[in-house]
Amino acid sequence: FQRQPVPARQALVPALARSAQRREARVLCARPAADRLSGIFWPGEPERQALRLGAICRHGAGAIVGAQAVARRLQAFAAEQGRGELKICVARPPVSRAFAAAEAPDPRLEGVSYFVVCGTIEPRKNHLMLLNLWRELASRGPAPKLVIVGKRGWLCDNVLSMLDRCDALHSCVIESGGLSTPGLRRLLAGARALLMPSFAEGFGIPVAEAMAARVPVIASDIEVFREIGGDALDYVDPLDGSGWLDAILAYAQADSARREATLRRLAGAPPSPAFFAQIDEFLDRVAKDAS
Repeated sequence: FQRQPVPARQALVPALARSAQRREARVLCARPAADRLSGIFWPGEPERQALRLGAICRHGAGAIVGAQAVARRLQAFAAEQGRGELKICVARPPVSRAFAAAEAPDPRLEGVSYFVVCGTIEPRKNHLMLLNLWRELASRGPAPKLVIVGKRGWLCDNVLSMLDRCDALHSCVIESGGLSTPGLRRLLAGARALLMPSFAEGFGIPVAEAMAARVPVIASDIEVFREIGGDALDYVDPLDGSGWLDAILAYAQADSARREATLRRLAGAPPSPAFFAQIDEFLDRVAKDAS
């Protein structure tokens, strides 16, 4: 159930490492930390994260993160460790160019109303709420499809039990495994929306991918999604099940005014800054200050 990595992502870390080595700079990429809720979703994670960030503060001349929300938490942690001067670069991770390219929906899905949720099945991603909503939709009559793109993860027995045993979901919820990047792009092309009901995120690559593809996104009203999406997304509190149900019903309509409004906002969304240009400028600055 794992989406295959794209070459651009596979090459990203080695490229950053080579760029840093040329400048003899010890710059580290900070693993995205979701937020103070991480201990709920990952047992022992706060302790492990403190060790990782401590290593950055002890050994790093600088750090690269993907969002201002993460940078603020890292800056506060660094100050507590006596490294208030730690240089931090915020550079939004790039997405594959496949998402910005025009793509026709799969003709086999013509006339099918469906939504996509992308991410490993684990508590932080809030799949359980979506499955409960789809069970409610199925009880009312024919329901739109929900396509889950992501592997089965951890601490999700309740979700897996519903997927495997709830007869009402078998006709309308689909798990899509081994989906390539072009495959995801084509799937998004015909979707009514990407759903991202996460309780917490360090960034949210699927949101950036959908925005590049100009596909509507209904997302949790959390800090990092606001930073990525600005006014272009449709935000709903991750605990507001009725609000999510209303949004899904609205977007499922063929002539959805709410969906059209989101598409208009997406059309005006600014492009992401050039990732490697930001990194090169930051590494030059760190190397100059260290010399």
